[in-house]
Amino acid sequence: MTLEQEARNIKAASPETIAELIAIREEAVSEMNKYILESPDRSLFGDNEEAVRHNHNNHYNFVISYISTPDYNILKDTVEWVFRSYQAHGFSLDYFKEAMEMWKIIFKRKLSSQAYKEIEPLYNWFLHYIEKV
Repeated sequence: MTLEQEARNIKAASPETIAELIAIREEAVSEMNKYILESPDRSLFGDNEEAVRHNHNNHYNFVISYISTPDYNILKDTVEWVFRSYQAHGFSLDYFKEAMEMWKIIFKRKLSSQAYKEIEPLYNWFLHYIEKV
């Protein structure tokens, strides 16, 4: 299956899932910031701690928006821009892979099983995209 086919299979999340994501937003972003910023591997993001925090906030907002009304072209264009922009500022490809894996762990712990099931395909897509870059 191509990345486009896979993305087009991502369904809109239920209002309940969106509400759960909104409810855990601050806690989830804080946990992600702590995990990445305390990583001994600074090559993941260089000296760009502020950019890391901004990226996690922006990522979370994008995910909520995207799974409310999925649109492949928006997903593709946004992810391509993020990769170009952040890599130009010293973020490694490994940063993105590690971050996507950690988001999955955070969501699996903090969301209901139904909500996790609804967002997991998007994170699988992110990881497949990273594999192909």
